[in-house]
Amino acid sequence: MSFLAALSTVTGLIGFAMIPVFGTTAGLGIAGLKSTKEVIEVKFTAGRCGLGDACGGHIPSVGLWDLHGGYLGFDHKHGHHIDQGGFRTEHINTLHSSGRPRYIAVAAQKKDAICVSSMAVAYPDGEPVMMVMDPLTVDQCGMPWYQSLETIGHLDLRPRCVWIDGSGKSKNRAAAGSHGNYQDPPAGFSLDIEAFMRYNFSEHNAKQWSDQPELICGHQARFKKWDDMKGRITVPVFAEKPLKYGPDGCDTKDFLAKDWYESERLHNDIRRRSADDADDNDQDEEESDETIAARKELLLHGTLVKGEQSAEALCSSASSYGPDWYSYEEHHYCHMETKTLLPGCSAEVTEECFDADKHEVRHRFCGFGRKCRRGLAGAIPVKTFQRIGMLETQTEWALFPKG
Repeated sequence: MSFLAALSTVTGLIGFAMIPVFGTTAGLGIAGLKSTKEVIEVKFTAGRCGLGDACGGHIPSVGLWDLHGGYLGFDHKHGHHIDQGGFRTEHINTLHSSGRPRYIAVAAQKKDAICVSSMAVAYPDGEPVMMVMDPLTVDQCGMPWYQSLETIGHLDLRPRCVWIDGSGKSKNRAAAGSHGNYQDPPAGFSLDIEAFMRYNFSEHNAKQWSDQPELICGHQARFKKWDDMKGRITVPVFAEKPLKYGPDGCDTKDFLAKDWYESERLHNDIRRRSADDADDNDQDEEESDETIAARKELLLHGTLVKGEQSAEALCSSASSYGPDWYSYEEHHYCHMETKTLLPGCSAEVTEECFDADKHEVRHRFCGFGRKCRRGLAGAIPVKTFQRIGMLETQTEWALFPKG
């Protein structure tokens, strides 16, 4: 089975699934992504998963390092925005014309959280590769994720999107109110690009990662989520160059114990320029950031999304993050704050269920019109959704306020 065929079934995907492009970029939407020895291009796509611009946000900052941890370049588009379902390409001027990216760091900017659906990196000496998050990675690594309708190019592949947020404060939760007891999205992440590419070429390696998911993000030089990236100017890199693998391409038994060290630091002129940009605009952007954060909370607070994708997957994942969801296919509702899964109401099920027409939970009654606080629905507070997102395949979101 080809990698794209495997990706389309979702089953068996491990790690930061990466799509290499051999001779053609047809269908992936990255045909125009090119790099030279002096400039490396990185493309980010935001998920499409809510009302308005719920999953859009500031374009992330990105840094690149080579195999030995040598610093290649950094790009910081201060205040540039990606609409949900949209994309932006960053052009990174490299310091070493012969450098090939091996490690990448992605950091959220300011308080406008973004849910990243995919990112692509074009190598100076080859075709671009695209990276998407798959289910096992987000669960194993604890990355907050949400359902997304955004497809990869013209292919019918819809990866989950993952949240990153530069505020580090609970008041800017990406879906405040619907999931108030969850951790904030991380500030960003770093990863070893080519380590994940090995998955594409080795069936044995894919099986090993499936059987031992701790190999996905158990070593911080391979993948690390950062709760705070303020002042972060290095990333972990492997000390062994190149890494030694087993004869079948699998990680060796001592993989998790392999030594690592910190990469070369971001150059002072880059850091100073970014700081100067922030200082010049702090007063104006502080007000703007607060406004953006409040708008994002308003978009997702008290929101119900109704679509074909799985409510059970959201409720069964410890790291799912976003507004409540009702699945047409499963006839189930996920209350995200408590991760409670309820069946849809029907002629047979009239209590402890979700009424998809009235958009409300039917609690159990204990007599005299009193609602019981027992059973599955007991922990779910009575709530009125301010926004209802009706999602049909290949259509935009429609807004149906209640009342």
